[in-house]
Amino acid sequence: MSSKRLLSLTTSQAVKKPRKVNCKPLRMREFVTTADGIGGGEDGAHEGVGGGRGSTVLGVHTPTIPPTCQLLSSPTKSPFDRKEYRVIQLENGLTALLISDLNRIMASPEEEDNSRDESDDDDDEEQEEEVSSEDEEFEEEEEVEDAGRNQECKGWKHGGRDNAHTDMEHTTFYFEVQERYLLEGLDRFAQFFINPLMKKEAMTREREAVHSEFQMALPDDEYRIQQLFGSFAAEGHPMGKFTWGNESTLNTGIPDEELHKKLHELRLKYYSSHYMTLAVQARLSLDKLQEYVCSIFNQIPSNSIHRPTYGHHGFPFPMEKLHRLYRVVTTKEYHCVEIRWVLPSLLKYYHTKPLHYVSHLLGHEGRGSILSYLKKKVWAVGLYSGNDESGFEHNTTCAIMSISIELTDEGFKNIDKVLCVVFQYMAMIQRAGPIERIFREIQQMEQLDFDYAEEQTTIENVENLSEAMQIFPPEDYLTGDTLLSEYNPQVIKECLDALVPEKCNIIISSKTVDEQTICQETEEWFRTKYSVEEIPKVWKEQWANPQSNPDLHIPAPSNFIPDNFDLLAPEKEVPDYPQKLYEDEWGALWFRQDQKFKLPRTYCYVYLITELPLQSPRLAALLDLYLKLFQQQVMEDIYPASMAQYYFSISATEKGLVMKMNGFNQKLHQLLDLLLHHMETFQDNLNEKTFQEIKQQQLKYYHYAILKPGILCKNLCTLELTCGCWIARVNGLNPVDTNSSVINYYQYKEGTLTLEVLLEFIQMVMDEPVFDVLRTREQLGYHVYCTNHNTFGILGLSITVNSQANKFSVSYVDERIEAFLKEFMNTVKNLKNDELSELKETLTSMKQTIDLTLGEEVDRNWSEIVHEEYVFDRLKRQIDLIKNITHESVIECIKQIISSKDNPGYRKLSVQVVGAANPKEECSPSLEIFMGQSGVVELLGPGEESPEKIFPPHQFITDIVNHKKKLRVYPVTKIL
Repeated sequence: MSSKRLLSLTTSQAVKKPRKVNCKPLRMREFVTTADGIGGGEDGAHEGVGGGRGSTVLGVHTPTIPPTCQLLSSPTKSPFDRKEYRVIQLENGLTALLISDLNRIMASPEEEDNSRDESDDDDDEEQEEEVSSEDEEFEEEEEVEDAGRNQECKGWKHGGRDNAHTDMEHTTFYFEVQERYLLEGLDRFAQFFINPLMKKEAMTREREAVHSEFQMALPDDEYRIQQLFGSFAAEGHPMGKFTWGNESTLNTGIPDEELHKKLHELRLKYYSSHYMTLAVQARLSLDKLQEYVCSIFNQIPSNSIHRPTYGHHGFPFPMEKLHRLYRVVTTKEYHCVEIRWVLPSLLKYYHTKPLHYVSHLLGHEGRGSILSYLKKKVWAVGLYSGNDESGFEHNTTCAIMSISIELTDEGFKNIDKVLCVVFQYMAMIQRAGPIERIFREIQQMEQLDFDYAEEQTTIENVENLSEAMQIFPPEDYLTGDTLLSEYNPQVIKECLDALVPEKCNIIISSKTVDEQTICQETEEWFRTKYSVEEIPKVWKEQWANPQSNPDLHIPAPSNFIPDNFDLLAPEKEVPDYPQKLYEDEWGALWFRQDQKFKLPRTYCYVYLITELPLQSPRLAALLDLYLKLFQQQVMEDIYPASMAQYYFSISATEKGLVMKMNGFNQKLHQLLDLLLHHMETFQDNLNEKTFQEIKQQQLKYYHYAILKPGILCKNLCTLELTCGCWIARVNGLNPVDTNSSVINYYQYKEGTLTLEVLLEFIQMVMDEPVFDVLRTREQLGYHVYCTNHNTFGILGLSITVNSQANKFSVSYVDERIEAFLKEFMNTVKNLKNDELSELKETLTSMKQTIDLTLGEEVDRNWSEIVHEEYVFDRLKRQIDLIKNITHESVIECIKQIISSKDNPGYRKLSVQVVGAANPKEECSPSLEIFMGQSGVVELLGPGEESPEKIFPPHQFITDIVNHKKKLRVYPVTKIL
């Protein structure tokens, strides 16, 4: 759970997400001279040097630093990191991390603002999107169209995107653009912080966006429980604030003139250069990046006010509120018990990461662990332990340690015994105290992951680093989030000793809690039903003197940690693409030895092909159930491998099971042997009690899936639609959820390489305007995006809008999609030749981007193998075909796909899930309501239409089975 929210300014994604952190160990290394002369050792870099030419001292090049900035220490990096780093602080106090990466094509800058005041959440919700919308330097209408309203720095033409997200103490803005447009993009980006317009008339639009985001989050139990937990904070403490914002908090009765003034006051107070950190990564030299950053970002003003702090608020959670038992009615069909402790902030102990040590023990899934014991009792199906490193759980006021256990029905009935097991384990590790072997093992595993890490995408890298820069000193920018360098048993012991029953908070969450008789309280913002009571005395007595449990013990040393990282020399010349080494009636074996990344990692994918999933829904469900049971069985044996950076997944597809694994070369074969052994002995290890409980869990998963409009609205069509427009409309199954979803799918025809490239080009051109028109201008919903479909070789295009039923009908949303398509057609028709050439160049550049990781290369080649197309040089062929795209071919293709006028091949399917226009004050329907029903989803007819357009009744699909019988099944088409 997290308070950070990704505000989707240019894409369809909008999620709360924690800062991407894998708690990992500090690597000590020798000073290394890099291409620009700046070393990355722990003694860092050299002090700032004034202007003039760069000098060389003892063979180390000292960079030229303008007198208006200071050179800071360089971050420690891994031995295989080929990027160069330089840290500078500008005259206005802004700290910038420059990253030169000659192995990349795209460039991504990101800025992190540490001015965020936890007490100003609602205003900042609105400002977050406005700051990155308009600026005074580009006030001409055409320039604002590109730099402001579109929010992409001409990204749709230049292969880029931008976004922003908030956290409790930080706000992060970032964008990505092709390298040749970096200077222009940086200039526009910086203007958002130098002199933004933040027009008054934009406030209404942004209020709608913030409220729409909140409506999307309303049914999510994680957000609901986090907000409830925040309400336990002391009166006036910022941890208790409503961190989302909605129409009521942003329409507080203040006149727009006054609100607009307050927004500018907030910006001037908190968006100051000396609070900001900037990370810029590009395929340019460090000197060139330094020139760009110094000339542009030095213009951001500083208010010369000390950085905000929150220590004066005191400890956030008083024991009289925290140390209680809360019962919560969930929207999702599941049982969960969560135990939380609130500790003082631990940010300064990042070299030791004591909570990482504790969570390693509590969250272990191998033999002797809490979860292993609970699973044998069939009381639990999953356990999470730790601190998610989000701003809500880890900030300058506190650190939250939690254990969350997803219970079976049997476990829910024995919840007192489940809690007793947790405190038995807690008592055991507290008696044992800090164990250096455990710390060193964690340290070693995380060190390996850091040293041999695969590349992140550029935009992920700068996003993470700009946030790390707010917390750590320059030398630890890369390692502070990840590595453990200092074994400090005293700090670990203090954390262990603080996790006592007398200071814990217990939250029991379940849909089966009787809200009419127990849960009479209502949380203010999410309207979550809950109750509060004293923790039962008998429970406290059991926890105070827990009996030792012989089935619980400290994890044994892992036998999966590798110690050999040698690379095998190729036996012969390595081909560019995978080669088929062997084939018989049972299958085929493909192989390619990596000669590019040269890391000691292996990827092994296995496809077990069967037609069972396509034969009937029952068989597909049985396959899902098998996977759940299999994962339960292998958990104990696989977990030590996962801790040693070996990764495994198994999933069902239309044609069978796909098992994927990757990790260090030395012991990956042991993981494969282990998995195959469990497949062979699956039936021998299956018992009736486990089967029934996992079956029930799978039913709950299906139940939760159909309650979500976005999942219910999935549409992948392998049938040839009848010409014309067809509508499949259903009511959402959750009467408390206002969210509606509309997917308009436009089917084209069997694909070819030429058509495949053409549709990718059209989607790229459409990406930004569909968002700008339907989301930004018309505010139809928070999630708006277009998708290019290739369904077994059948091409098509879709537009998705997730809206709210109490604002817009699905018919109206459909109308606006159609209106946009007409506008889009005119836009494309009016494209000038130089604009078309620029767009073609953008698509070419995107396809020329090299694989950043071995995993990317493997996945690309694997797709060719499983689809039996084997066009391993597809990207090269597509690049050649982009040259042949003409203005006329684009217009004709769009017309054939989306235009119903004089188009006998027009095929449209609109899938519409209607939310609750008048949501009820009750919980969502339980699983029992749907059990035994032959048809949960009922297809609707026209009903009440908007006055602008009435669909003829014959266009509505009311009998899906009979309708499908009339359609021809497309043959599987291979795009070669």
